[in-house]
Amino acid sequence: MDEMIAQKHSDTTNISQPADFRESSKRLGAQIITLLGWRIDDFWRATPAEIRAIIDVHTHHDAVPIDRHALDILIQNEQAK
Repeated sequence: MDEMIAQKHSDTTNISQPADFRESSKRLGAQIITLLGWRIDDFWRATPAEIRAIIDVHTHHDAVPIDRHALDILIQNEQAK
């Protein structure tokens, strides 16, 4: 566990220059677009929390996916905007 925390910390501290951020964003965007079939605009409109939730669901086996009822409510709310 401590090794995982140390690795996450070292990963985040390595991104210190704008070029690194730009390249990391491109890689993350490509992965999310491929994984979800999103358009590039979908990726850039997503909040960091939304991206994190997507990554968590796909990397943690104990994560509980959203159920159909909750998804229907989200879709209705989005369409009402």
